Amino acid sequence: EITLYFQNLLFYDMGGGTTDIALLEIGLEELTGIVPVVDRTNNMGRYFVVRPRILGLTGRDNFAGDNVTLAVFRILKSKLATKVANLLTSNPSNLKKPDRSPAVQQTLDAFVEFKTQHDQQDTFFTRWFTAGNSKDYEKGVKEAINILIPTNFRNKPELQPTFFEMWKEAERIKQALSTVPPGYEQVGLPKSIAATGEKLLPAIKHLNLGFQEYELSDIQVSAEEMERIILQEIKNTFEKARNLCIGQGEKSQTPEMK
Repeated sequence: EITLYFQNLLFYDMGGGTTDIALLEIGLEELTGIVPVVDRTNNMGRYFVVRPRILGLTGRDNFAGDNVTLAVFRILKSKLATKVANLLTSNPSNLKKPDRSPAVQQTLDAFVEFKTQHDQQDTFFTRWFTAGNSKDYEKGVKEAINILIPTNFRNKPELQPTFFEMWKEAERIKQALSTVPPGYEQVGLPKSIAATGEKLLPAIKHLNLGFQEYELSDIQVSAEEMERIILQEIKNTFEKARNLCIGQGEKSQTPEMK
């Protein structure tokens, strides 16, 4: 005699590089009559076989936890670039320096021009995440920010330590903004996390500003800023999971990502 029970389970796994979603049917099969029961007062136990079946797979192979870290990383660079640019342009005598590289000078000139045209708002490097659009970063200020805060080590391997120090700092901030430590459930998540000055200093070393760690302690990343950038992508993964459950959209029986 066989008795079957069924339960559908939705698995949602946002890893470091991919987001994997699976809808499974879990069959629980109870087998009876395997062992003869001579004395029914004698508890012989119960026997079950779990029979899983994949109903559908979907996900994203271009969005996951590393993309969230990247968002925080870019916010850090943008805010650090703003602080540096304000310092270098606050004194009129510092606006032009003969020993300053042409690329740095052009970036600072663009920063000053933007402030002049926008009522002295210093959002030249940060306006992209205020709007919550990563595409504006790519096509707008990415290159300018990297001139002041160089971390691209593709052609400059000496920048690898700088990049990874700031990346680890971005990872720390991401985890602090999204994970409640054990025992602090009643406190909830923080609204913002301050960066560690020690981790940011190497990125501005080439400018010879003489900054101390404490002078960078006012650079913070808020949960609202982080969420504004990634919210639409998160919604997209939830929509994929929803479509899988209600039988619309993707119903692939293979782990192919779309």
